[in-house]
Amino acid sequence: MPSTNPYLVQVPGTGLEQPVDPAEYLVGPGDIFMISIVGLRPYLVETTVTPTQKLMIPDIGSVNVENMTAEEVAQAVLNKIEAMYPSYVSDCFLYGIREIRVSLSGAIEKPALYRVTPLARLSDLLAFGDSLRANAALHRVEIRRAAEGPLIIDFNEYLYHGDLSNNPVLQEGDQVNVPFSDISTEMIIIGGMATIAQYFTIKPGESLLTFMERWDSPKNNPNINVVEIHRKDGKGSVEKIKVTADRFDEVVLKPGDMLYVDRIPAVTVIGEVNEPGRYEYQPGYSVTDYIAQASGITEDGSSKNVSINRLDGQKMQGIKTMIEPGDIIHIGRSFRTTLVGQSGLIQVAIAVFNIILIAIVRL
Repeated sequence: MPSTNPYLVQVPGTGLEQPVDPAEYLVGPGDIFMISIVGLRPYLVETTVTPTQKLMIPDIGSVNVENMTAEEVAQAVLNKIEAMYPSYVSDCFLYGIREIRVSLSGAIEKPALYRVTPLARLSDLLAFGDSLRANAALHRVEIRRAAEGPLIIDFNEYLYHGDLSNNPVLQEGDQVNVPFSDISTEMIIIGGMATIAQYFTIKPGESLLTFMERWDSPKNNPNINVVEIHRKDGKGSVEKIKVTADRFDEVVLKPGDMLYVDRIPAVTVIGEVNEPGRYEYQPGYSVTDYIAQASGITEDGSSKNVSINRLDGQKMQGIKTMIEPGDIIHIGRSFRTTLVGQSGLIQVAIAVFNIILIAIVRL
């Protein structure tokens, strides 16, 4: 028996959720098996399942692997080797995973045929699509399979609740379609001071709480504690519903709803700072943090002379005060600067008074 060169095939790495179960993994063209035979000479070879679903074993023959699991293929190979070399010790196992092609179409940026492995899930395929369109109906993704018929998947259940049953493993020949949402029966609009107006897809019965949890809010400080819903009543008039965060779960969204989200009130820094102005509210920031954003206190200012005016009329003191939305922070002048300034005014007044006295005496 001639010796063979091991590792002839370069096997790419495959990201796995968990080890492959040979009893469950269905073999197909492109899968790679490692076969070893220990006898008179060492024998170690990689062999790939052919497009006609046969596994060629050098010096032994071929095995038809159609509709067989990896475990069944390994046993068939061992049986064939044992029939020819009963006194040799042999082994066979799945070594490399093949690629399959599945189609992706619908409300995505790049519909096409994509290469994945038989271990890939729907989420892996959607990641290849570059980006989903805003009107993608993820709650009713369709997977067409010749053997089983169409599957309807609520992909949002996986995205927001981790339900793997709604992120199935793909099969060879799958045709995945992400439907476009119907603008009149499945979509709402969200806008306001905190975001540009955009359409979003909802599924029947979705609550405001569920939607806000998955809303990819913009980076302009939206106030997600209060949402105002404008809803047409069917008679031409619009009902305005203001909902606070503690009641989001009580409100069921309806197609055509318009949601308005305002910005969190900015924090204003004035007085003796290098860059006075308005700054976005950041939860957990103190006066010190906002002074830093305003490029620090001027030479005439003092961190000991800080006052904070709140929207409700309260007045606070101290540089360590935790700031709330809408606060106005005032950095006052230092005592030394104030005193010097007052002394200068007194000196000017005295000088003027002396000039007046001299003028009077000369008269």
